[in-house]
Amino acid sequence: MGTDANILIAGFVVGGSTAKNLLIRAVGPTLTAFSVPGVLADPKLELFSGATLLNSNDDWGGDANISTAAVSVGAFPLANTAKDAALLVTLPPGSYTAQVSGVGKTTGVALVELYDVPNPPAPAVNLNDGLAAYYTFDGNANDRSGNGNNATPSGSFQFVAGGLSGNALRINGDSSLFYAGGGHLLLPKFSSALNAGFTVSLWVKDEALGGQPINEEHYVSFGALDLAETQITLNSVTKVITFNIDSGQPGSAVQILKTINPSSDYPLWKHLVLTYIPGKMAAYFNGTKIGELSATFNVFPVATAALGRHWWNGGGASSARMSATFDNVRVYSRALSESEVQVLFVAESAGTP
Repeated sequence: MGTDANILIAGFVVGGSTAKNLLIRAVGPTLTAFSVPGVLADPKLELFSGATLLNSNDDWGGDANISTAAVSVGAFPLANTAKDAALLVTLPPGSYTAQVSGVGKTTGVALVELYDVPNPPAPAVNLNDGLAAYYTFDGNANDRSGNGNNATPSGSFQFVAGGLSGNALRINGDSSLFYAGGGHLLLPKFSSALNAGFTVSLWVKDEALGGQPINEEHYVSFGALDLAETQITLNSVTKVITFNIDSGQPGSAVQILKTINPSSDYPLWKHLVLTYIPGKMAAYFNGTKIGELSATFNVFPVATAALGRHWWNGGGASSARMSATFDNVRVYSRALSESEVQVLFVAESAGTP
């Protein structure tokens, strides 16, 4: 394989109606054990959906989950220190490409492998454990968790058909720099107990935002920009989703970024998850962890919280610029584990149209 247009590209399709667990490997150095000459010394593996980069790896690092998956499918082993690349992902039905290039534009012989990893026995996961609020939007914004944390739709909104398993909430943004009646969902005030750990999980599609300076709005926001806060934000100009938590002080923000393709990603249901325990924040996109960073902040309780609206100036100013459709919004009083997020994604993605 070569460089630029001559890198190794393997296209594949996940068929059916449910997500699949896949092991993808880009093998270079380990091929020498099979007497293959001229191997690619340091392969980099990138997973794409269309033009959108979903995940990547350079040096698999002996990951225990990848090693277990390799054994389960009968793949030959990779040394923990080998510079081969590998990904273990859960992908919904669709078309994808695995692209292999040499780090530093190096060239050589490489092998790309794709394995369908059997689902392990169903883990003992209780997705109701720690569930503080759950909104399915089947005609209202009542809390289905049984905790009475009902939300309040406001501005321009409708309950619409075509949700994950029933109806969904459509908010219609006002495309205004300052709040001018745009649709949003006011969330209840959660207690300081969430500072010991929380998870925000939501499904969203059909986003619409204006150009600068009205090109950014929050999918979900707890707090205000100049106070302690956490949020998931979309910027339609940079085409980036930002998962954020901070104290409100300049320079304190801890952020994980996800670049998306508006033409392909906006019309589809997307699962966005932010988890936090003191010392760590993690972000997930469609069941796959996209980042994990050190973070320790006390955000809750907050005076303002919503889907589709955010505040600044100590809560004195706000906007609701985004039009979007939401469903199955969950707030947990604990941080879900990576495997729990994957289970949640698979369980709820079965209803994606």
